[in-house]
Amino acid sequence: MLDLKQKLEKYRKSTNTIFFLVSVIISDLILFVFDIHWNFYPGGKLFPPQRFVFNSIEIYFWGGIFGGIAGLFIIKLFLIGLKKQEFIWKNTTSKKTIKPVILLSVIIILMISSLAIMRNTTGEAIENPNKIEKQSKNILVNKLKNSENPIEIEQSIYTIKPEQAKTTYLGIKNNDYELKSMIIKKATTISLLKTEDNCGINNNNIRLNYKDVDIVPPGATVFIPINIIANEKTRTDSCLYELVIAYNHQDYVIQFFVNTE
Repeated sequence: MLDLKQKLEKYRKSTNTIFFLVSVIISDLILFVFDIHWNFYPGGKLFPPQRFVFNSIEIYFWGGIFGGIAGLFIIKLFLIGLKKQEFIWKNTTSKKTIKPVILLSVIIILMISSLAIMRNTTGEAIENPNKIEKQSKNILVNKLKNSENPIEIEQSIYTIKPEQAKTTYLGIKNNDYELKSMIIKKATTISLLKTEDNCGINNNNIRLNYKDVDIVPPGATVFIPINIIANEKTRTDSCLYELVIAYNHQDYVIQFFVNTE
């Protein structure tokens, strides 16, 4: 009898451990998808992801722990409900149809609850990229209206932290009746604080990611996203970036600063 109790206790602990670990994995997967969801929007890059919501991976540890505890509680509650429901299934003549209906109802309720919680906790952050993009384009449209140049950048100064990414936009207008091409011929940068390996284009602590060739249709304005990405080694600095853009048989120079904290 004692051996049976010990075995039951052992199985109980092992099943709790499995439920907890599964909940941790699912929680971290959900956090990861939310962390990289900005990369699903125009200008983003999924492989590898360039933009992240969280500035530290510590959120995965604590999110996994709390998600594991919450998941274990939900699974246990669900199993207790099923156990109590067995009595109804055993004493119901139409149990073959009632059982799947109840299971389906429970799953739907859990899914709706989960989606509602995620919507309330992350909905505003998920909508932010669209709002930011719309605001950026409105700013560029107004700048291009008041500018003699056909190319403008959204801002001249950006501030970024280590392990963070920001997206800005180039606006290119075509007031003519013919198709035109845009080419970013050259991109250079210098560190105003003379910090070695901090400012860069492709492989330094701060780098840019952008589309260097595009077509501007007649009478249209094209917006080119530029991702500014800082890795974990980024130090305090002020980087001056200069882009040389060939457009309509002429070279235009766009300058902007990236300040790091």
